[in-house]
Amino acid sequence: MSPNTTASTRGNNRSNNRSNNRSTPPLVANPVTLMLLTMVVLTLLLPSIARGATVVYISSDCLVASDLGIVSDEPLVCGIKYGETRKILRSEMDRITAQKNIVYKSDNIITVIRDGYKVGEDEVAKAVVAYYGEYYPSYNVSVERVNIRQPIYIGNSYGVSATLTSASPLGNTVFQLQSGGEDVAKVNVYVRAYQEGYVSSMPISRGEAFRGRVARKAVDITFLKGDLATNIDKFVATKYVGKGKPILEEHLTRAPSAKKGSIVPVRYSSGAIVVESSGQLVEDAYIGEPVSVKNMDTNKTITGVYDASGTVLIGTP
Repeated sequence: MSPNTTASTRGNNRSNNRSNNRSTPPLVANPVTLMLLTMVVLTLLLPSIARGATVVYISSDCLVASDLGIVSDEPLVCGIKYGETRKILRSEMDRITAQKNIVYKSDNIITVIRDGYKVGEDEVAKAVVAYYGEYYPSYNVSVERVNIRQPIYIGNSYGVSATLTSASPLGNTVFQLQSGGEDVAKVNVYVRAYQEGYVSSMPISRGEAFRGRVARKAVDITFLKGDLATNIDKFVATKYVGKGKPILEEHLTRAPSAKKGSIVPVRYSSGAIVVESSGQLVEDAYIGEPVSVKNMDTNKTITGVYDASGTVLIGTP
């Protein structure tokens, strides 16, 4: 290759490079252009963003037109429970408003949230304990288990109360929960209860007095059959009671003033005539009550009244 050819080639290359540089200038961000582009994008996107979703909070069970800024109290969607979040699609809201002749341009999704909170086991247990405090004040109750089958929601401004609906007040029970004057749910509750009562501190035989043989203790009455005895004075046992057993009303019978077989004075009266002798009680005697006594001389059984002095009075004074 000749020197002239080489020089010519170099000159052509330099010329081409200058031509290329002039045809592809570097891109420079124009602030005015960027602002215009941004405005166009926002103009296109903002309506769809604004119409994308609306969140409405309500306090009643109905979404009414005024909740959406419409000058009307017409109910649109009802049956919304406490604490429930319900999403309403645009097509559904358009159908509802059209049926009610309401002009409203709905968003794509309307989210309706009713105020309320979920009731927990602790709150149910407190309501159950409050029920026993009112209707069974002598019980010291312990709620050992609460079974809530379905979630329970109530209004933020309402508490929860409980009412016993099962036949048995203890053990496995059923309670109706109320809130704001309405029934909200039924729950299963296991309740154990204790009550102050007398417990035998030693074996007690039939006919023996309870005094000195019992102690006051808390008695588990959850499955106790019978009522705890409230007063043991002047009572004796109707049957054998083992050590550590609660004393029930059915275990008590009045202690007699004089026992069957006892020899007691007998006074016969007829006007001014009074005859005194002795007799044997055919049955236990109680002061002021009729009792049968056998005359020791004639071996006949007669009836009189056992008085405070321990005498059987027969006839008229």
